[in-house]
Amino acid sequence: LETPRNQLLNGVHDAGNSVSGAVWTALYRAIHRSNALLQNIDKAVAPDATKRRIAGEAKFLRAWSYFELVTLWGGVPIYTQVATSASG
Repeated sequence: LETPRNQLLNGVHDAGNSVSGAVWTALYRAIHRSNALLQNIDKAVAPDATKRRIAGEAKFLRAWSYFELVTLWGGVPIYTQVATSASG
């Protein structure tokens, strides 16, 4: 159970490491949700100031997610729109 974490600590993990895979998935899930919100914010029934604040928060979370991805893996695919297929 602790093997994936030990691999990360020792720097000998591979693409099958469950911990790194979970981190990758969670960060891209946050990016996807941020993109979905940003694409649909105009449809929301809310004051413009609220929409701008929420959009700013979504952009921050997307940027933070990319920062974490790049810090951990280097160059990663960047999506600024909702992915409509597995290939992007």
